[in-house]
Amino acid sequence: VLRGTEHIVDPFDLGFSADSALSKSLPAQFYTDPSMFDREREQIFFRSWIFVGHVSDVAAVGDYFTTSVFDQSVVVVRGNKGEIGAFYNVCRHRGHDLLCDAGRVARITCPYHAWTYTLDGTLVGVRNADQVSQFSKDDYSLSPVGVETL
Repeated sequence: VLRGTEHIVDPFDLGFSADSALSKSLPAQFYTDPSMFDREREQIFFRSWIFVGHVSDVAAVGDYFTTSVFDQSVVVVRGNKGEIGAFYNVCRHRGHDLLCDAGRVARITCPYHAWTYTLDGTLVGVRNADQVSQFSKDDYSLSPVGVETL
């Protein structure tokens, strides 16, 4: 196992062999140690695409579904121009979950303080925003998550 060019564990010290009768299992820490899982997330899973759903799950404008990617809640939504977008499923105001399960919306509205976002993640509605000095809605759009369709 490598970290950059540095070996964390020398694979030849683990008893691996092309002959399965001579090969050994990985030590238990590879399956139980949280730091090993963190390394796998960073070095393997977060470097490649992770399947979260089918395009038919967001067939019409405003269709959405929520999912978890490891410990992060994500919402996938079909935008007004037919594009598929994904965002962290948390309001930029107080971090409240925005949507649950699956459904269809015209806009994304936080159930806590009613901050409202368009389907492309742009913040468009904030109560009393004009009373907050130097507040810019442009600074509080939803945080995007990369999307690729096949």
